[in-house]
Amino acid sequence: MSETIISADLVASQNAARKSDLERDYASLGERLDRRGIAIDAIRDKVEKFA
Repeated sequence: MSETIISADLVASQNAARKSDLERDYASLGERLDRRGIAIDAIRDKVEKFA
């Protein structure tokens, strides 16, 4: 079985193309959680510890 390596440049360009959508989605999620009294930063900090 052969493995295909994806170039770092391709990954970076694809990520950059989608960054504004991701930021908008994250902000929207933060607003929805905030209305329920949940801080998105607290969740992010907890999830970050799993990495």
